[in-house]
Amino acid sequence: ADIVPQVLEFLYDLALYDDLTDVRVAADIFSLVTSVPGEGVAVGRYNVQSMTSAIDVDGEIGPNQLLLGLKHEMGHSFGWLGDHSTEAFLAVDAEGDSVNDFSPQLPTVDFLYADITLSDSVSEVKWQHQYRDSNSIPGWNTVSFKKSFSKGF
Repeated sequence: ADIVPQVLEFLYDLALYDDLTDVRVAADIFSLVTSVPGEGVAVGRYNVQSMTSAIDVDGEIGPNQLLLGLKHEMGHSFGWLGDHSTEAFLAVDAEGDSVNDFSPQLPTVDFLYADITLSDSVSEVKWQHQYRDSNSIPGWNTVSFKKSFSKGF
């Protein structure tokens, strides 16, 4: 997750959300390839991937790994989907301090991601139409299922 703070800073510093929306190009998703090592990141329709080597070798991010990351991050951007991994959110340094500050993103979570919400109310989430019975949601009202697909609402 070394790249995450740099990418977020890059996106906010350049105000890409505002500056690129008026660009007259035949593209809806923008992708940046960087030599900074780390995991890929997608924020809305902008995503960033690393490529640290021109060839695929152990310990480096070569073309094949770049393409895997690119497909993954483009999927987030295409579907306006958030990342359900908690690794970057929970990362701490040697002193136990949080490595990544995602608080600037909080106001945009409900707007940017179709599958993530800040709401604790079952009746306010974006996917409430998917519930068969809003009084019996696996992981919310019941915990009888232990599989990952039934965790939370």
